[in-house]
Amino acid sequence: MALVLLSFTLTSLVVFLGPRRLLTREEAIEISRNSELVQSLLEDSDKHYVRAHYMNMTGISDHGIWYISWLIHSIGTGSATGTVVTHRIDEVTWEILKETSIEHR
Repeated sequence: MALVLLSFTLTSLVVFLGPRRLLTREEAIEISRNSELVQSLLEDSDKHYVRAHYMNMTGISDHGIWYISWLIHSIGTGSATGTVVTHRIDEVTWEILKETSIEHR
């Protein structure tokens, strides 16, 4: 009876939690792009650049982090100025862990 109960419990957990799919580069960029800050800056932008970098955190934790960096230029400001936005995104939870922005001049 205990074996049946254990088997049922494990099966239920697998069905409930499901397989965890790790975040891809493209999905990480899309999560970052959909942030309120990036959306507001892109509305008034005439050009932007985005870069994605993956850091494997194995040894520190059991998964990795995506670092997404944006350089967004406001309309009419030229290439010399802009805003740099960075996001740290957890590859398992798909959450933005940290958001920073800096004016670049």
